[in-house]
Amino acid sequence: MLPPYRTKFRLCHLRKLLPLQVFSMVFFQVTGSLRTRFYFPKDSLKRSLKVFLNCPYGCWEDYLKSQSTWANFVQDQFVADVNLRINSLQNGGGGSSYKMIFEGTGKIVNLRDTVSFTTNGIQTENEERDLLLKHVQLGLVRYAMQTESHEVLKISSIDSSDRDEIGQGSNPVEDPYNAWVYNLILPSCLMM
Repeated sequence: MLPPYRTKFRLCHLRKLLPLQVFSMVFFQVTGSLRTRFYFPKDSLKRSLKVFLNCPYGCWEDYLKSQSTWANFVQDQFVADVNLRINSLQNGGGGSSYKMIFEGTGKIVNLRDTVSFTTNGIQTENEERDLLLKHVQLGLVRYAMQTESHEVLKISSIDSSDRDEIGQGSNPVEDPYNAWVYNLILPSCLMM
């Protein structure tokens, strides 16, 4: 039998560890359910295009991965069929210039493409993100044609004059300033 001071010491430690045990039980419950929710059959993973995405912050990596369901984004560049590098640079007008470099590996090592596009300062972050997704997916189609993953792709077109005016202002004919954006900076002594 242990002395009483030793048993209290152990019970005290158990009380401190109880929240940690509860947290770990809940964490493993949630991660286990996530694992079963995102299960892909093994044959579909073999057929899908494996893409290694290399981009600095600000390229909406999670959004690109979640919206391009026909491509399998991998963590190891040596397993990938395509290495994709995304570079972005801030423009003077408030927009961004994007340059995407697609490089085939393995059996499609001879394929290499560069896709560039720019955004302007009045486009919202969602519009910019959707343009990046569109250009990434269009760039990956050529590589998907070289693998078996092209069987799951479907081509559709949206031909509308409203789509052409993204970021051009509500009505460019009536806007004499052509959607200019002004910034006014006042010295701190004038602001009270």
